[in-house]
Amino acid sequence: ISVRLDSELVQFLAASEISVDLSEVRTWPKVVHDNPILLREQNVALLVPLNRQTTLLGWLAVSPENGRELITQNEMGYISALADQSLLGLERASVEFQLQERIAELDQLSNFSQFLAFTIDTEDLFELVFTNNQRLLDVDDFYIALKDVDTHKLYHAFYIEKDERIKAKEGVRQSVTNTHVHKAFQSGQVEKWIDSAQDAWIAAPLNVGAETLGAVYTVLRNTNNMIGPQRERLFLTYAQRTAVALERLQTNERLTQQAQRLQIINQVTFSLASTLELEPLLDLIMDKAIELFDAQAGSLLLSDQETGELVFEIVRGPAEAELLNTRLPIGTGIAGTAAQQSRSIITNDVSEDDRWYSELDEENQFRTRSILTVPLLRHNRVLGVVQVINKGSGALFDENDQRLLTAFASQAVVALENARLVEQTDQKLQTSVEELSMLQQLDRDLNTSLALDNVFNITLARLMTMIGGSAGAIVLKDFEGLPQIRTWRNYDRGFDATKVTPKMIENSPTGTVLTSGKPLIVDNVHEALGYHRARFETLSQLILPLNHQQEVIGTIVIESDEMAGFTKDEENTAVRIANHAAIAIANAVLYEQVKEANLAKSEFVSMVSHELKTPMTAVRGYVDLMLSGLMGDLTDQQKEYLEIVSANISRMGQQIQDLTDISRIETGRLHMEFKATDLRAVVDETMKSVLNLIDEKSIKLNVDMPANIPHIEADKGRLVQVMTNLLSNACKYSPENTAVTVRFSLGEQNSQAVVCGAVKDSGYGISEEDQEKLFTKFFRSDDPNIRKAKGTGLGLSITKGIIELHGGEMWFESTVGQGTTFFFSLPIEHRDEE
Repeated sequence: ISVRLDSELVQFLAASEISVDLSEVRTWPKVVHDNPILLREQNVALLVPLNRQTTLLGWLAVSPENGRELITQNEMGYISALADQSLLGLERASVEFQLQERIAELDQLSNFSQFLAFTIDTEDLFELVFTNNQRLLDVDDFYIALKDVDTHKLYHAFYIEKDERIKAKEGVRQSVTNTHVHKAFQSGQVEKWIDSAQDAWIAAPLNVGAETLGAVYTVLRNTNNMIGPQRERLFLTYAQRTAVALERLQTNERLTQQAQRLQIINQVTFSLASTLELEPLLDLIMDKAIELFDAQAGSLLLSDQETGELVFEIVRGPAEAELLNTRLPIGTGIAGTAAQQSRSIITNDVSEDDRWYSELDEENQFRTRSILTVPLLRHNRVLGVVQVINKGSGALFDENDQRLLTAFASQAVVALENARLVEQTDQKLQTSVEELSMLQQLDRDLNTSLALDNVFNITLARLMTMIGGSAGAIVLKDFEGLPQIRTWRNYDRGFDATKVTPKMIENSPTGTVLTSGKPLIVDNVHEALGYHRARFETLSQLILPLNHQQEVIGTIVIESDEMAGFTKDEENTAVRIANHAAIAIANAVLYEQVKEANLAKSEFVSMVSHELKTPMTAVRGYVDLMLSGLMGDLTDQQKEYLEIVSANISRMGQQIQDLTDISRIETGRLHMEFKATDLRAVVDETMKSVLNLIDEKSIKLNVDMPANIPHIEADKGRLVQVMTNLLSNACKYSPENTAVTVRFSLGEQNSQAVVCGAVKDSGYGISEEDQEKLFTKFFRSDDPNIRKAKGTGLGLSITKGIIELHGGEMWFESTVGQGTTFFFSLPIEHRDEE
């Protein structure tokens, strides 16, 4: 029988300071009259509250002996005195229980945080969060709602009902309608409520700093299992740590997506530059624009230079037949407005835009939702307009998409104009072909490597060769927007770039270009304000902006030993080269950032293996030296302390090795050297490492190794590691004076001859609940007999990974209180995976 904590009876008893006599119904307090069922079922005649200050720990409900209806006054006094004495014990038990719960809570949070740190996929993260919350609240319904970055509305990203994932209810179009979840999201606070079925719900926001990414919520269908303060606190803590991990993954995904898009831009640039005929070029521009955004439709309009009208040259989608070759007056419709105003237009709801011609959708049964329109600009002249319609993902277009399509359009315009020039005159054709060939070669050279130094060297060398420069430098803005000289060629030997401050650059001709974004020819550097000499022979400069996505990210400085050493044509050529170089430089910078982000995922393992091993080795050496007595006699207490230090260093070393091994297994970098291996030698070598543990617990070890066990193709060292893990676990998790058996036999598995191994103990056994998570990384059972043995929870994961790398399998059988047997199979002949 259970009573809700928020019931009136509990509140009444919590406020009571004396016993409540229920022997006569007419004297019952009102709250007892209102809730008589529980008391009548137990024939209660006296209620004695057990209060600690204002907290009700429980109560005594006393019935008279059979044949009696009343409890005497003396009996009441005795019961009250007994309750007072019982209260002391209950208080101690309550404190101990709370401490145990707090330890278990911290252990849960530690495991959860470790799992999150090693999760690199959003889907895996969602499953991990559900699994841990299921363990926390024993729920079979669980939901994760995220904020759509385009609409700022909540949608279901993860949907579990009755322990089954329903992906049809996930995605940006699956909006969250529950007002309580929205309230938790908007307020950044936990929300709890009871629905019409009397089920208890809880929702927690996914807060990262001042930003809320979404919310998680779940339901407890058993109303007696109320969501108390501890579970609420744990649920919120889980949500907070989930939010941090989710924000990390979303950042990585954004960087990866940006890198992929830039890679497409690079491919498009090369493809456009290699296409000289106008018709195929237009098809390529349209197809690549649609590919870039996974759009459902799109169109490319070109300006008629005589009439100023826009002509639908390329159309993709259901309206192709109706729109192809149709003329659109400038200023008409969304495309005409973009051309007239020379600016991009984002229309995310065409039904709200009067410029949209909706009859086309009605004729073709196609629904246009959003359009991104970008003009094709060349030297402030509109050559046409490119449009993409409806992202395949259903998301809305945003400013990032606008910048990306604008960058694409700038490349398309270059190729488009080149193609037009090819059609105009033979002389311009030859000039354009030569320049295009040069740009193609430059793109190929730049795209051979994403290393920033290589891109710098290729860019400077090509520019100096093309326009006859004698020296040069590249200046880039850092993360704070301050300009720095990143590389240079042919400057004086005594030149020191570190002495050139950002302020000096900003006040020089280079700073003028950084501000204006326009190229600058300095005919006489000695007359230029703020010029700092880096080469004695330099007389003139050509300074080129590095423009990327409508932002000046740096400059290229080319120097000449002649006065007025650069012409306007050379400037134009250099600008085109710089535009191509800017993309490569931006890509190289982004590549370095992505590479740093990927390296950060391995930072922990790297820190453990490189930063901790060296000092630990030194500490271990000094401790062993002192324990050996070479540094002088030690007191018993000193020796005891040093032995504790030595033991903990060994344990830390093993933990570090476990982390390194599991990382290498996951990334496929665990070194394995297969050769003929004698399993008897493996067992003999393993015994040396576990002998102390066997003797310490007086464990009887039985080894059954038939004489017909052949040599197998295996890595001996790794098999010793496997046997050491299994034997040490068998000893650690077994009581003293028990037996451990190691047995080998021949068998067949998957039509292949194998050696089967087994390690059997007579230990505590593994519960059915723990068996499902046994090979999970960092898993430690809650069984106190098992938890008192120290470990990382990685040993079995590593062991299973090594067996599988040998082409074998691993499994186990266990009964609580009777022991566990771990089995593994090893192919006699190793076969490499294709």
